[in-house]
Amino acid sequence: MKRTKTSKIRLFLYYYFTLFILLSIGISILSLTMDLVSFFLFDSKWFVPVPIKYYFGLAIMSFFITIYSLWIKGVLR
Repeated sequence: MKRTKTSKIRLFLYYYFTLFILLSIGISILSLTMDLVSFFLFDSKWFVPVPIKYYFGLAIMSFFITIYSLWIKGVLR
């Protein structure tokens, strides 16, 4: 199937935002789980917020994983 440039960009954005949102939800759940474990087992602070630098890292990682996955599928060739 021949894809136009617009459909490739749209597909890239769908993949990118889906991956970024899923990874953001994952890091939030992981952070909450670690807070609960450390609070109940080690008497540490309750609900330390996730630093924004982790979300920037997720954005960069999502970008490269999206490019790689679309390249492997043959969309970006």
